[in-house]
Amino acid sequence: MTPTYEPITNPAAVSKAEQIINKSQQRARDIVLKEGPPSAEKSALAVRLAKRYEHEGNLDAAVEIIESYDKQLRSAGQFVQAASLWSRMSPEGMVRAATRYGEKY
Repeated sequence: MTPTYEPITNPAAVSKAEQIINKSQQRARDIVLKEGPPSAEKSALAVRLAKRYEHEGNLDAAVEIIESYDKQLRSAGQFVQAASLWSRMSPEGMVRAATRYGEKY
């Protein structure tokens, strides 16, 4: 069996991303490069903007967008992993952790 990847599309987010890019590529760039939580709209904006830059031959700008958003997505993924670790702790472990944090701060 060959693994496949089926992209999830969000037509509303893609449409909104195109509107922002068409109105102002600089504004779109600023939104993507700004640190913050990922969203469907921001993801669509990053992909569409990188493709636009690539189509225009501005490969440096396309790479900058992808690298920046990649970093943001990795941070979000690390947060999810950390949260899943907390959810696996016993009640006793949670009390111990809370006590340690309280003593630390």
